[in-house]
Amino acid sequence: MAEIKEANYVPLKQFKKIPIYVVEEHNDALQFIYSAIGGKKLPLEGITLLHLDAHPDMLIDRKLKGEEARSGRQVLPLLQIENWIVPAVAAGHINRVVWLRPPWAAQFRDDTRVVHVGDHPITGELRTDCKEPYYLSDALYSSQLVNKKKFIFTSAELSDSVLAEDHNNIQKLVTHLNITQPYVLDIDLDFFSTGNPFLSLYENIKVYDRLQPIFDFKLPDNDETETIDKVVESRERQLEELENLFQHLEKFDNLDEYEGEQSHAYHLVSGI
Repeated sequence: MAEIKEANYVPLKQFKKIPIYVVEEHNDALQFIYSAIGGKKLPLEGITLLHLDAHPDMLIDRKLKGEEARSGRQVLPLLQIENWIVPAVAAGHINRVVWLRPPWAAQFRDDTRVVHVGDHPITGELRTDCKEPYYLSDALYSSQLVNKKKFIFTSAELSDSVLAEDHNNIQKLVTHLNITQPYVLDIDLDFFSTGNPFLSLYENIKVYDRLQPIFDFKLPDNDETETIDKVVESRERQLEELENLFQHLEKFDNLDEYEGEQSHAYHLVSGI
């Protein structure tokens, strides 16, 4: 397993009881982590996040600046349920994320990898050097980063079937993950309940079938940095065009007065 240098030791205060916080929006959990850091109950850096969730929540707001991610509590209002973890990594607080996923959630392959996050050298927007589809499809990859932070990311399946195969499987998993203090246990109840919402939503109008070609993304043919850079640049343009189209559609309820190019994406969106 890859290793990261231990954070400088600072004596921590102890909780009288292990605190438990319940939030409606998952990103609101971060405020309690930051409060524990501010109260010297958690260290400034070197925290492990043990994340049980149907979703990894590891996206990045495409417009979020790296300096905003490092702004302490000021970043909290800028975050959403799907993108609250990586900014805490960029700020240096979290250096390991372990995502325990249900069987059907396959956004990442099960593995342990070292990932860097940092600022795009031109735009200053927060990006990652991870080449997996989860980040490429949102144009969040950059081969060049400044103000880089390194963290270990592990994805592993946790399910009844896995545990039922062998009574020792849970112990094997615990040993494999090697969770050490300090860590934060984060549980989203959708781990126990959520399915893919688009597959059952409005089945009579086939929403999933209509949205899929609009957001279609073809993975690069190879793992070469130059190839991936070109694919990400193209995806960035595609996402910006779609954002403009949907903003116009939301405002005017149609695309009749849309001033942009009447491209393939335009015709797909107008046909919804």
